[in-house]
Amino acid sequence: MTEEKKSMVPKLRFPEFTETWEQRKFQEITQRVSTSSISSIDFPSVEYEDIEAGSGTLNKDVKVKDKNKKGIVFDKNDILFGKLRPYLMNWLLADFKGVAVGDFWVLRSQNFDPKFVYSLIQTKSFQEVANRSSGSKMPRADWNLVSNTLSFVPSQNNEQRKIGEVFSSLDKVITLHQRKLDVLNKLKKYLLQKMFPENGQLIPELRFPAFSGAWEQRKLSEIVRMNARIGWQNLRQSEFLDDGDFLLITGTDFKNGRVNFGTCHYIAKERFDQDPKIQVEEGSILLTKDGTIGKVALVDKLSKPATLNAGVYNIVPKNRVVESRFLFQYLSAPFLLDYVNKAATGGTIKHLNQSILVDFPVSFPSVAEQEKIGKFLEGIDHVTTLHQRKLEGLRKLKKSLLQQMFV
Repeated sequence: MTEEKKSMVPKLRFPEFTETWEQRKFQEITQRVSTSSISSIDFPSVEYEDIEAGSGTLNKDVKVKDKNKKGIVFDKNDILFGKLRPYLMNWLLADFKGVAVGDFWVLRSQNFDPKFVYSLIQTKSFQEVANRSSGSKMPRADWNLVSNTLSFVPSQNNEQRKIGEVFSSLDKVITLHQRKLDVLNKLKKYLLQKMFPENGQLIPELRFPAFSGAWEQRKLSEIVRMNARIGWQNLRQSEFLDDGDFLLITGTDFKNGRVNFGTCHYIAKERFDQDPKIQVEEGSILLTKDGTIGKVALVDKLSKPATLNAGVYNIVPKNRVVESRFLFQYLSAPFLLDYVNKAATGGTIKHLNQSILVDFPVSFPSVAEQEKIGKFLEGIDHVTTLHQRKLEGLRKLKKSLLQQMFV
């Protein structure tokens, strides 16, 4: 006996479509392909690590990869869905023929628009079902469960096609902004390596033409004051407040080299007053010493008095020898972590001891050149942050549209 199909409509819809959506099992929407073959030059392989999680893009040219790998054959417009740990969101709408190697389902649309189906598998409701997986150490999506899951779909192919095009166009814009962001990050990494002298050198490879001469080098402890919350001052979770007059900064509040004050907790005045040495000021440089060590943030646009939680150093330049924005960029460069890793003598650093930091060598030019370098690199940071915000906004838009354009 045929199961009665229910009907509903999405919250957001193209006005020319008025028919109610039908409810279909996923196995009526797609066919799971199982034909296997060996990869070749004209039949490249795609593996888990080739896909950028959540974006549905490839991170390399798979046509130049090793050949002779066995997998499931996919055609153009087939969907590769990573069934191993589906929360990793390894999915791809193929625009070429190839072989899916590893824990993939290859899904072929059955009389449904492929771009629509590709958007459907990204919805919250589909992901919830796919993540009801079997296995604890290596969880995999359950095909029997997923294939029998009911989804609402438009009966008209034109509506499917228009919805699919919306998300396809949005994905292209997101990918474009991600590539711009990647380029900016690579540029910043390159400049940090070239605008500061390499180990043992006192003149950088890349320099503004108005400046010349060797840079000076001193130990970090000679040019800054460096303090952190000591053990007996540690705060209990119950002392974290949701509002107040005194901010509490934790390493997890760092974002794009600044402090995201919107995520900070607050503490009582008596706890703030307890140690003036860890009260931050405009231009303070913060450095994580526990957890993810070596993260750096510059305190900028401080609106309220603030102090530090455990696990973060407060670094303040002294005697105007080094300029804050310059030193922030210097500590953001690879030199610090390279130095720390060498000091570890083969072990894994889990805590950034002050005894290691005090001898860290810092090279610096005149204050005028420092200001020029700091301002230049800060400009790149500003552009990068704008692209990051734009990207985050586009991803939020996509998430919202997935909720509103599907039932």
